[in-house]
Amino acid sequence: MEAFGKLYHCKKNPISSRITKTSKRGKMETIQDFNRYEKILQQFALFKPNNRKPTFMEICQYPGNRFEEISSRILQFYLNPHNPHGLKNLFIKSLMETLIDKTRLEFAEYIKKHKDIGEFVVTRGPNSTLRLFTIQAYENFIKKLEATNNRMQLDLIKRGLQPSDFELELSKEESDLFDTPKTLCIEREVGTENDKRIDLLAYSDSWVVCIENKIFADDYNPFGEYRSYVEKRFKNISEKRRFLIVLSLKKQRETKDDWIYIYYRDFIRNIKKNIGDYLQNADNDYLACLMDWIKTLEYKQNNMESQPMGNFTDEEYKFFCDEKNSSDIEKLLARKREFDEVNRNTFLSFREVLRDSLNKLCNSKNGICHYWEWQDRSVVDIDVETSFGHPFIDIYARNGKCRIEIATREWLKKTELLESLMDSLTEKLNKTRNPQERIVLECCELQEKVIVERACYWVERLLQIIAEEN
Repeated sequence: MEAFGKLYHCKKNPISSRITKTSKRGKMETIQDFNRYEKILQQFALFKPNNRKPTFMEICQYPGNRFEEISSRILQFYLNPHNPHGLKNLFIKSLMETLIDKTRLEFAEYIKKHKDIGEFVVTRGPNSTLRLFTIQAYENFIKKLEATNNRMQLDLIKRGLQPSDFELELSKEESDLFDTPKTLCIEREVGTENDKRIDLLAYSDSWVVCIENKIFADDYNPFGEYRSYVEKRFKNISEKRRFLIVLSLKKQRETKDDWIYIYYRDFIRNIKKNIGDYLQNADNDYLACLMDWIKTLEYKQNNMESQPMGNFTDEEYKFFCDEKNSSDIEKLLARKREFDEVNRNTFLSFREVLRDSLNKLCNSKNGICHYWEWQDRSVVDIDVETSFGHPFIDIYARNGKCRIEIATREWLKKTELLESLMDSLTEKLNKTRNPQERIVLECCELQEKVIVERACYWVERLLQIIAEEN
């Protein structure tokens, strides 16, 4: 608010001059605006910063809207136990456990806990999950489906299993599904007859898993065509060993009766549960990449479920959803842009005098340095190699002040070594700085005489340090 206070009270400023000539009512409205802005800033300052570390994938800001495609590639690599990640069948086992958790184990546990309920029937229901019926309820449900002529669901429901057969079936399937023979193949972007693309196919001699990978999108794909492709291509594999899976990061409506919906949160939980058995042989580089991907997925999951507008707290979310707050913020930002433009123009009005003074200084130094301009900045470049590189001084207006900063051409590459060289220059100048930032030499008033004097002083100071070094 300091900048806005000066904007209002300083009569030399063209904006404030215009304000002082307005009506008394206009002055009051402006003061009320500033009071609202100050209240907004005070409220915003109370929000606690989010200190979580960004993942490497987030730092790269890649793949952006192609994250689903990249995740499929990652899955293809880690699902294959013969790839050099060293994690063997960790992903296959964890995926199958997630599948079993969704379609079978819940009912197996239910059966064990409720053996006293008498006779019952276990069948495949919607989403290929298993459903438990008493005999009477099962017969009533069959009649209801027959009355509605729902042939697909009726066929699923009629595939009843006796409890004893079901538990035996379960143990057999667990053993087979965790099998990862040398014939195991993982294919991505598999084309169907009509040139539709299946995200992932994992198959061996005894089973096949078709995966539609969903990160942000809903299940709008041609699932019937995918199923037909799997049925034709893998007709020699038992129907009980052909699994159609929607692997999703966000909660889906689960509308496809013949597809099994499983979720990344459960898949990741099983990976974390099992990974301890595989760490001894894991490749550390691929393990680090895997954990970064998992962390990125978890962050995105959290954002979609509890913070749908991104990485905001509930308080911040409510704050920005408030229409009055949003309106005041827009006015504040517009006023700030106007303020910045006035100060920028003020600085540029002084630049001709600054240019003459710095050119004169550079010419007196026998070509050691030279002056040049870029957009609204004035720059003095040092053409002598030093122990800390080739420094330059940057002069420009920001936040109602003239900022004089120093950095080096080499440091702009942002390597750790050159960061240490900037620390060395900071020490020579007897200044402090934040990591990964330039050295701020001075913030002086936006006055012509002051700017010229301070800019020339810092050029002389820098040249003196270089001379002492040589």
